[in-house]
Amino acid sequence: DVSRSPSTAPLREPSPMSVLVIGAAGAVGKRLIGALASRGERIVAVDKAPQLPESIKHLVQHAETNKDVRDFYTMQRIFQRHRFVHTVWNLAAPLSVETAKNPKIAEQVTINGMRNVLWAMYEARVKKILFTD
Repeated sequence: DVSRSPSTAPLREPSPMSVLVIGAAGAVGKRLIGALASRGERIVAVDKAPQLPESIKHLVQHAETNKDVRDFYTMQRIFQRHRFVHTVWNLAAPLSVETAKNPKIAEQVTINGMRNVLWAMYEARVKKILFTD
């Protein structure tokens, strides 16, 4: 109806909010995604693996694979693509085999990766992060 004033126009439904899980294909990530999905959460799964395991593919709304927390611009683009994220779970961690071969990787992923995630969250105005140690 063209004659409607802006104040009487129907409101658009807000886009559903999502949880972003970094390290989604890992042991903890897979279990977390199962728990979040059972609560009805919309999930954006992020992992450096080339694809998500079959066991969780059907539980996520969006998958961002081949993504590395050590690359700030990658994290920034993920938050730009997924504007309705309200919570981030950062489970990114190097495999023990990787750190045994190159201990510097642990620092790059856990410290620099967390810095990249936090900065990208700041830019996107996402305020809630959870992580494991």
